[in-house]
Amino acid sequence: MVGRSTLRNRHHANRSFASATSSTPSTFARVDARKRNEVYGRISSQIHPIWPEMPQGQGELFFECTLFLYSVLALFLQYLNLYKTMWWLPKSYWHYSLKFHLINPYLLSCVGLLLGVRVTKCFWKTITELASNARQDASKTQCLLWDIIEWAAVKTPMFTMVATSFLFSFSRVYFDFPFKSLLYFGHPILFFVYLFHDIISYKIRCCATKLWFILNGQSLSEISKVNTTYRNIMPPPMLIDVDSVVHMCSTNPFQIREEVSVLMKDFGLRIKHCFFSGLTTAYLSIFIPCVFTPQRSPSGLPQLMYIDIFWIMELFCVVFLTSFSLYATYLLPLQYCDLIHRCAAHLGKWERLDRLTIAAINSNSGSNSNCYYNSNINGSNCSTNSSSSSSSSSNSNSSSSVGIIGGGDGSLTSTMNSTTTNTTSAETNVCSWSENDGLYSHGSIVRHHGQLYKAVSKIGTLGVAAEPGDLDHSRFYRIGGDPITLTSTMVIFQVILIAIQFWMLILTTDWQHIVTLVLLIFANYLLLAKTFKDRVIIGRIYKPSPEDLQLIKQMQQYE
Repeated sequence: MVGRSTLRNRHHANRSFASATSSTPSTFARVDARKRNEVYGRISSQIHPIWPEMPQGQGELFFECTLFLYSVLALFLQYLNLYKTMWWLPKSYWHYSLKFHLINPYLLSCVGLLLGVRVTKCFWKTITELASNARQDASKTQCLLWDIIEWAAVKTPMFTMVATSFLFSFSRVYFDFPFKSLLYFGHPILFFVYLFHDIISYKIRCCATKLWFILNGQSLSEISKVNTTYRNIMPPPMLIDVDSVVHMCSTNPFQIREEVSVLMKDFGLRIKHCFFSGLTTAYLSIFIPCVFTPQRSPSGLPQLMYIDIFWIMELFCVVFLTSFSLYATYLLPLQYCDLIHRCAAHLGKWERLDRLTIAAINSNSGSNSNCYYNSNINGSNCSTNSSSSSSSSSNSNSSSSVGIIGGGDGSLTSTMNSTTTNTTSAETNVCSWSENDGLYSHGSIVRHHGQLYKAVSKIGTLGVAAEPGDLDHSRFYRIGGDPITLTSTMVIFQVILIAIQFWMLILTTDWQHIVTLVLLIFANYLLLAKTFKDRVIIGRIYKPSPEDLQLIKQMQQYE
């Protein structure tokens, strides 16, 4: 992957490639890079389809506001379930649908401010970016004016209002619930530390390095240089900007495996962000209001509120899974799915072979092809003895024929001996996998850690760059091997979630449950429409219909 500054067109024509050369029974054909470029430089294949120009998705601030509105809706519906009234009865004492006098406004303020932390942070970043763009090519007076506007007019008042509001509200909640407030409001912090301890440890190391240089009397310019050097040596664990990176088709297996490692870490970090977002949203909007229920009536008498635990668990799961899906559709856009698929196509995969499969391949290959060759691009000199293979094959065939003539147990024993002989001969002549070799062509069989593996590559790619038996490589290929895997999974997930909510809606009889499910299911409808649209788009790009191909041809003629 490289930045867009070095490559303007994200969907460039891919490099030329060469098919694997045929091997003789005695040696492997080694083709160096220069010879391969000379022989196969004229052959060019479009491994990846042309990606059409599409409008950019929703921005970060818009998405965070959308998630905040959904969390506020879930919080309101939870209060509706907790403090409902019988307002529709003819002789009811309640004229409203909620018992407003039982709602703690300070608790509601704390929860609302915590749910809006991401929106506040995103707005802070947006103001910083706008101010930095305005200061470019500006005079010192204008820069000073923008600094005053940024800090004195926007950031300082915003931080003061948010911080003072939360501290005041939390102090009142702590006065009413001294132990619960510290215990339950501290759980999201524990979740964050558990999921993102790598980011926290990196920031602690950066702060410790700055503090050490400050104590040693270093200047601010030297500290900034050290900080930049430290970031270059040990980059922080952060999400990849999909709009600023691009996949480069490479024939170097080291580069392919390095790109897979980077994308695998980034994908895991994105899933962590989705999980943390969904968990904290459901925890703050569904669980916290149930814990901090009023323990005394307005007259001072002790009271106990009945809570439907089973319904709360169902509602918690629905809000958690929907919030997780919202964040997943934002962090896993079409461009990111395409980036993962392009890398997985060059990575390839290995299939582990058992003894019966090896024996079947060996028997089908005949006596002259009893050894499996690794026709990799760079190759590795692996000599075999064809005469010994032929003799072992002929001996096994002769023993098999004798056993058949003898009949009975002798036939079964001789057949098993023949299979064992062929398998042993095949395993003996198989080369070991090495990370120093080039790409392994499709169908190559190698030995790695005592197991035999067969290379499986995509059509049009040079070969397999993955390490046999590596769980991360196998998992990455399962995720990105098919370009529609991620989008199809999200579509199926939304369909299942909507079906579950429909089933809950059919079984429920309480009016507040019906209102809750009807309002929450609209978010899943929107997510289903978004994911299904992405599924259709990426499916028509990678698997176009004849009508799509004809339309593309007409558009090319007009161009």
